[in-house]
Amino acid sequence: MSDRTPELVILAAIVALTTGALLLDGGGSTSGARAASVSPAHIAQIERRVEVLRDLRFRHPVPVAVVSPTQARR
Repeated sequence: MSDRTPELVILAAIVALTTGALLLDGGGSTSGARAASVSPAHIAQIERRVEVLRDLRFRHPVPVAVVSPTQARR
């Protein structure tokens, strides 16, 4: 074992955690994986909840766009 082993283990752990966070979209950006997770059934469920909350009905289909949390806050 060399004297540099602990530093290399820590560096490998940091690289692995960073890569995992990026793969899981930890950056908060919109990605194909996130957009794919929004199914038509999920959209219909949200539409029904909005109708109940507002005590109104949609007159025609609502355009759907997947946005990041930052875009939603703007």
